[in-house]
Amino acid sequence: MARSEANCTPATQTNKPAKPYPEFPLFAHAAGVWAKKIRGNLHYLGPWDDPDGALNKYLEQKEDLHAGRAPRLNPEALTVKEAVNTFLDEKKHRVRGGGLSARTWDEYKEACDTIIAAYGKTRLVSDLRPEDFTALRRRMAKRWGPARLGKMITCVRCVFKFAYEAARLNDPQDPIPAVDRGTDPTAWCLELP
Repeated sequence: MARSEANCTPATQTNKPAKPYPEFPLFAHAAGVWAKKIRGNLHYLGPWDDPDGALNKYLEQKEDLHAGRAPRLNPEALTVKEAVNTFLDEKKHRVRGGGLSARTWDEYKEACDTIIAAYGKTRLVSDLRPEDFTALRRRMAKRWGPARLGKMITCVRCVFKFAYEAARLNDPQDPIPAVDRGTDPTAWCLELP
């Protein structure tokens, strides 16, 4: 049974804009926005009248979108690179002050390089999940034996514990102050009356 012409909705013609230049990575979507299809999903990046803004938004979110992650909502959020660099800088100061050996710093550096290789530089620390750490452990287990693996797991834990405590120090809502125990072994002991 054929449809009659009276029951068909006519297709609406939209005057989509042309790409600003041939290599422009976005396309004009019928919804009136610039869009990009990534990993089978459409991502809307800005209105037709602002192709530069849409392109900038795409460039900011590109790495997260192509990796299948939700884009960073807060540009001030801590990335893996920032966490690792802050940790290594603090430990380098301890080496210079005599509170940490250069060999230990080298082990921290190796652990940090492994973290960066596994998660990438721009991944948010807050985006890491238990399964990410399980995958990191498996990756390290392929490379090292049990003793070295245990040492590297401890180093990785130190990096993220440091990042957590540093974030707490910057949070005025956190009532628990972080304590720098330094190198004094008695600082780990509680004085009892």
